[in-house]
Amino acid sequence: MKYIKTGLDQQEAIRAGGPQPNQIQVPITEQRKFLENGGNPNQMQPTPEQKKFINMVKHNAPVELLQKLAEEIQGGGAQAKVGTRKYTGEVAAGYDEKREQSQKWKTEQQIVENMLSRIPAGSRVLDVPTGTGRFIEKADTLGLIYTGMDLSAEMLSLATAKVKDPNKTINGEQAFSFCEGNVLDGIPYDTNHFDAVLCIRLTRWIAGDHGEAGIRDLISELCRVASDRVILTARIANHPVAVPLSLIISSLPQGWAIFRREQVEKDYFVYEIRFDADASV
Repeated sequence: MKYIKTGLDQQEAIRAGGPQPNQIQVPITEQRKFLENGGNPNQMQPTPEQKKFINMVKHNAPVELLQKLAEEIQGGGAQAKVGTRKYTGEVAAGYDEKREQSQKWKTEQQIVENMLSRIPAGSRVLDVPTGTGRFIEKADTLGLIYTGMDLSAEMLSLATAKVKDPNKTINGEQAFSFCEGNVLDGIPYDTNHFDAVLCIRLTRWIAGDHGEAGIRDLISELCRVASDRVILTARIANHPVAVPLSLIISSLPQGWAIFRREQVEKDYFVYEIRFDADASV
């Protein structure tokens, strides 16, 4: 892919000190397609992936991250598989194996499971994105009614395979259920349907693709379907798409507040957000 104003390819531009934000343009191949359809290439807007690259440049992201994202954009054009959309095929199949031995994963798992342990048995819990279903076993042990939602059908397939008894019921309800969808398109359940909602490792992708507005929409929707609490992870600083604590707090609907937070590693936290919480950070 070429940058139109500089003529440099991605890695050459980065080695030269990094392209300026106003030099990141729609790829030539996409401009040609647009022109062939009767449009003016100069009126084209950068894709969400290209906007993310611009944002990373502005925040002095490490060269390695810029190169990786540039290669992803080049490989997929306007349909580049970045953010939550990349978890398909071999990436989905190897998701657990790649991460579960890391200290970050282990610490995060322990913190979230401890928070889940405080939820009464028989409660309804939504896990979005469910990913490969890393919290299914714990939910089963605790007697929780678990619903997993994810954008990736392949991740959902891996998650459902972890359910030991697909016919299990709790209080007359199916103990495990799953649905495919994008949380920003709306969670397909009524207000207050769930007692608790998990949202682990999603905020960075929402922030990268949709900015502050996406984070506000995400938190609003999570709180809408939860009657009691939301468990959310976020890296709050020192990252190109960090989600500041101030943004999280300002995005909370009336009556919601941060009740507890646990540190996974530097600048990365698990937040327990509750309705009518007495304590706040």
